[in-house]
Amino acid sequence: FSNKRNIEVDKFKSLMIHSERWHKAQQMRNYIKAMQEQTMLNNKIDDELKNFLNWARLKINWYDPLIELEDDILKNVDRDTLEIKSRR
Repeated sequence: FSNKRNIEVDKFKSLMIHSERWHKAQQMRNYIKAMQEQTMLNNKIDDELKNFLNWARLKINWYDPLIELEDDILKNVDRDTLEIKSRR
């Protein structure tokens, strides 16, 4: 019974972590959307900002648990903890 309980707790923790990651991804998407809208209103959008927004979208899609876009630079990073995985 103890093993079954541990499995249930681990599954629930995973659900919670993925839910939090999804929420953070949505929050970041809203932020970069507002950033883009504000700079367009002020007519201050430039290539540097466009590059940043494109970069941010890719990283958010890497982080979002419903997408998990592959990223060669971040392939050894744990999406849940944002820690670099040990190379064993």
